[in-house]
Amino acid sequence: MSLSCFILFCVRSCRLIWGGVVGFGESGTNGKGGRNVEDAGRQRLRFDSGVYDQAHAEVGMISERLPRAAVADLAQEVVARLAARARARPDIQVRLSDDDIDALSHALIADDKDAGARMIATALDQGVPVETLYLGHLAPAAQRLGEWWEKDDVSYSVVMLAAARIYAIMLGLRRSMTTPYGAGKRAAVFASVPGDTHTLGVIMASDLLRNKGWDIDLKVGRTHEALVEELVHSDRMVIGLSAGSKRSFLPLIRLIVALRVSKPGVRIMVSGQIAAMDLDLVGAAGADASAAGFDDALSEMERLAALT
Repeated sequence: MSLSCFILFCVRSCRLIWGGVVGFGESGTNGKGGRNVEDAGRQRLRFDSGVYDQAHAEVGMISERLPRAAVADLAQEVVARLAARARARPDIQVRLSDDDIDALSHALIADDKDAGARMIATALDQGVPVETLYLGHLAPAAQRLGEWWEKDDVSYSVVMLAAARIYAIMLGLRRSMTTPYGAGKRAAVFASVPGDTHTLGVIMASDLLRNKGWDIDLKVGRTHEALVEELVHSDRMVIGLSAGSKRSFLPLIRLIVALRVSKPGVRIMVSGQIAAMDLDLVGAAGADASAAGFDDALSEMERLAALT
């Protein structure tokens, strides 16, 4: 089964990836309230199991807020972006044998919720680049699971369980990403959320930040696909997304999910009127920061730039 077919599968079963993932972090403890994979990540592997656990809880929270069709869009976004990244990097070959792909696929659906994460963390510790882990390990494992589902070897709920873990693992690898622009570089992209017509604020904020010494690339009026394409290929690792009302919440979440999969190391700030609303933009929505006013935005941009 191809990854494109797997995308259709994800849409049919989307609530299981976004709504049935809370509690993945209950196993794999070290007896001290921590996690074995977390200890390895902090000491050796730089795999952030705190993010790994949090991702499962937060996508569950999001699923409770969104209609079924919107959840379907998010599920499709995750797998479609992973497949697109694999197609865009033909230079990255599958480094695993068929047996190794089977082993990783089994780990991703194991009762031990951290089994797949530990395999990826071990490969990272052995020097496998993060991009190869994404496209040479996780992508073929997703394809293998799709093949098993097509042959009725596993149920769709089991495959969706694996897809949720794959997404969480990708987030857990963010600390290992290197950024081409350099740590602390005061450069960013500011963009209005697709479909949002409240663009005056983001234009003014871009000008004010330029006056403060920032190099701002402003993008307004783009479609979702066009904006994701431009942001993914930009060398800027700080992105400010502006939205003016609750009507932009769904397009905002879809955009953040696309960026989390396609450009995992990026830092995202949400601004505009939506930042003043009680929408849990930092956390459940996936942003790194939110700011309703210019002073807060400037402070958060400086903080995020230092993290890249």
